[in-house]
Amino acid sequence: MKTASSLVYGDHPVLPKKEGQEGNLLSPYALTKRVDEEYGKLCYKLYGLDTYGILLHLIAFKSIISFV
Repeated sequence: MKTASSLVYGDHPVLPKKEGQEGNLLSPYALTKRVDEEYGKLCYKLYGLDTYGILLHLIAFKSIISFV
């Protein structure tokens, strides 16, 4: 299991994004995410291992700390 990112779709203009329609990568981080996906495909091809990518969304919380 690995974390995934929508950055692997790069600059492809069509929405919604679909697998197989990736554009040019826009950052080194996006490249590492694409490489992770390729490792997963290779592990499946060579060893039959399923891999899963989880897309995490960042959620910001405001904390209010009160002092008594």
